[in-house]
Amino acid sequence: MRSSSSPTFYDVVETSKAPVFASHSSARALAEHKRNMTDDMLRALAKNRGVIMINFNPPFLATEVAQASAAREEKLKPTVIRGELKRRGYSEGDIRKIMGENFIRVFAEVEKASRQMREKAE
Repeated sequence: MRSSSSPTFYDVVETSKAPVFASHSSARALAEHKRNMTDDMLRALAKNRGVIMINFNPPFLATEVAQASAAREEKLKPTVIRGELKRRGYSEGDIRKIMGENFIRVFAEVEKASRQMREKAE
């Protein structure tokens, strides 16, 4: 039975020719966190020969903690992340890097190195 809230997950495990890695998730049976996986999703992941990286951050492990964390985030929302960094003097370029561009750059370099290593081995 598919979870209606996670169609992309099922598209991935049904079309991937490789095992899927689900990072930063836990079991929705423990906590109703949006990133947690249902039992059905975990079974689909196992059938795909994939693996889940269990997140032991408390909001992922207990619904009460997840709710309290969400309420806190909502309360702090107007003052967090980009605004606070800008207030502290970070440039817009540095803020973009902190918010994910550094990860994207590193991942692109890893993929490039992988391609080069494969080509060299052939």
